[in-house]
Amino acid sequence: MVPGVQFIFPVSLMPHAPDDMIAALGKNGQYVDVVPSLGMVVIRMGNAPGEGEVSLTLNDLIWEHISGLDGSITSTEENRYGISNLTIYPNPTTDIFTIHLPYQHFDLYLYDVNGNVHLQRKGCYGQEEIKSELISGVYFVKVVAENTSYTRRVIVH
Repeated sequence: MVPGVQFIFPVSLMPHAPDDMIAALGKNGQYVDVVPSLGMVVIRMGNAPGEGEVSLTLNDLIWEHISGLDGSITSTEENRYGISNLTIYPNPTTDIFTIHLPYQHFDLYLYDVNGNVHLQRKGCYGQEEIKSELISGVYFVKVVAENTSYTRRVIVH
């Protein structure tokens, strides 16, 4: 359903969004999307979308971008290589955080929500300390080990 309309649409209004998403749609294109399967909440605040843009279409475009980000396991052999032992702490952080993957060689990449690379380190082993000079926001750490990659979210205050 959409605000102000009592008709139930028989199709997804945002096909790029996850199937379990629950959206609270507000005035001027403001919304809150809750996705239990991803442990994620997306909030859009601010001015109304530009000319000709409909808030539902804008929300779907944002989900199309999010779904294109690398944020999933790319191998079913996660436990074989111990990548499930990956920890990042402290998280949330203010300036320094540690990526810990015991007894593993790995490459790491730090991305912002737009997919821009802020850091790339190759040939890491066991643990890497990152001194962050990032502005506040959500970032993604991608770790690649033994042809397996996993991405974790890091919040910088």
